[in-house]
Amino acid sequence: YERALKVFKEKCPSALLTIQRDSVKAPPEEPLKAAEQIFEMAKTKFVPKAYVVIAPSTDVDFGKMVTSALCTTGKLGSKPTKFTVLDTVELFQQGKHSSAIEDALHKASFSTTAPDCLPSDLWMQVFQEAFATSANPMGPFLITNIPTASALSAVGTSIRDQFNMLGSLTSLDGILHVRLTDEVLPQCSSEEAEALKTRKAFQSHVQDQISKQYSKDLICDFVVDDLSVGAPAVASKACATFLAFLGKME
Repeated sequence: YERALKVFKEKCPSALLTIQRDSVKAPPEEPLKAAEQIFEMAKTKFVPKAYVVIAPSTDVDFGKMVTSALCTTGKLGSKPTKFTVLDTVELFQQGKHSSAIEDALHKASFSTTAPDCLPSDLWMQVFQEAFATSANPMGPFLITNIPTASALSAVGTSIRDQFNMLGSLTSLDGILHVRLTDEVLPQCSSEEAEALKTRKAFQSHVQDQISKQYSKDLICDFVVDDLSVGAPAVASKACATFLAFLGKME
């Protein structure tokens, strides 16, 4: 047993889950209850591993730059890692899904104001399909452009609910939040003042919600306050900061 366990630890440590008996609260005389508790602990090993990159999609697309840097670096700690990027802007577009989901998206389009304003069950089905049809259904995935643009609208799915649904489908192991200061934001966008004001409010709402919803140990906050070295260099720094953050969590 010990030799077999050692092989698993060496070959695939991320797939190994060790549960100590004293972590199970059920008494020995209730084995079924103990089994249920162990199952709940083990469930996280049977869902895709995901990381979220939250970054403003301005004229300078930091989200795309950072995810590209993460995929190029291709490491989590010392282990080579191949990330799969899921962009919600593309995910909710029609034309790339199973016939059943395509039909549901088509019907939903008659009563929604934007592609991301979907009923919660359909929202989750789109993600489940994306995970299942990926080259590696267990991930790790880099999910971008979430929360979606309609999260603060009256008809959109709220920031909290989007993360709740994502959390029910995945093991969410880290969030990178790239924020632009008030001085830097106008340098990255050609939008009018009112649109910039809306973007600032969205960024603030996201920061407020995820700080309430998740432990600070799960959130890597990266503030862009200087673009003098160029956006690609800043994105590379954000990538390095996030990987170092994740390394501390291992």
